[in-house]
Amino acid sequence: MTPILSSPRSLLHQLGIGFTASGACHLRSSNDTSRGLSSGKWVSALWASAFFVFVLLPENGFSRVFRFEEKSFGAYFGGSYFYLPSSVSAIENTSGSQTVVSAPLQNGYGAEFGFMLSRSAGQLRFGLELLYPKKITQLSATDSLGNELMSINSQLLIWGPTAALEIFLIKESEFRLIFSFGAGLSQARVLTEYTLTAQGLATYPGVVNYTEEATSSTVSTFGALGTEFLFVDNVAALFSLGYRYMNFTSFNHARSGTALTGTAESGSSALTNAGDARSMNFSHAYANLLFRFYF
Repeated sequence: MTPILSSPRSLLHQLGIGFTASGACHLRSSNDTSRGLSSGKWVSALWASAFFVFVLLPENGFSRVFRFEEKSFGAYFGGSYFYLPSSVSAIENTSGSQTVVSAPLQNGYGAEFGFMLSRSAGQLRFGLELLYPKKITQLSATDSLGNELMSINSQLLIWGPTAALEIFLIKESEFRLIFSFGAGLSQARVLTEYTLTAQGLATYPGVVNYTEEATSSTVSTFGALGTEFLFVDNVAALFSLGYRYMNFTSFNHARSGTALTGTAESGSSALTNAGDARSMNFSHAYANLLFRFYF
C-alpha cells in the first residue's frame, strides 16, 4: 500500500518541485509533473506544499528575525492597576459641616495607548492615559450621633496626555531592562450625587437632592522600572512597576446649584466645609502591562 504522506522531499518531487545539490528549489517540466501526479496523490501533494511554505521556506532564510536594535518606531496599548493610600478621597470634608463621612479610594485601573520613537540608547514615548478609580456607591453619611443624613455616589475620572523618556539599562536582541520617567497633563473630573434623608433635609434646610460636578488639572510626574521582552512576531510586552506623583491643589465647579458647602456657581472655586480650596493628593504606586508593536 502506498502511504498517504511520504517524505516531504519526495512529495515535493511529485508536485513538480525539485532541489539542486546546493539546496535551491526549482520547478520541473509540465510533462514530468503530470506523470508524477496521479489523482490519488493530490492530498499528499497539498500537504507537502503546506509543509514547504510554512517549514522549509523559513529555514531557508525567508523569515525575519526580530531585533530590538533594528526598530525605530512603534505603537502600544495596555492597562495598569494602581493602589491609593486609604486617606485619599475626592469628597472628604465636602458633605456639610455636620456630616461625618469617610470614603477612601483604595485602588483602580487605567488604560493607555500611544507611540514610541526609538534610538540605540533609549526611546521617547508619547501617549494618552485614562485612570479610573473604584466608584463610591451608596455611601452612608451620618451626623455625630449616627443618624443617617444622606447617601452618596461618587465617581472620579482622570485622563490626559503623557510623555516619557525610556533608558535601556540592559539591551539584548529580544530583551531589555528599562528605566523610564516622564510627565503628563492630568485632568480630573468628580461627579457626586447626594440623596438626602428626612434627617438630612432638616439638618441642611434649603438643600435638596443634587449632583455636584467639579474639575481640576495638574502636571503629574512618574518613574518606573520594567522589563520588555519579545511576545510574538513583532510584538513585545513591557511589564513595569512605578510611582506617580499627582497632586490636585484646587477644584472648580462645573455646574451651578446649591451645594452642602454653599452656593455653587459654574467656574467658581469648589470649597471644603471649612471654606478652604478643595484639594486632593492622588499620588500612588502602580503596575502596568503594555503591548508594543514595532515596525
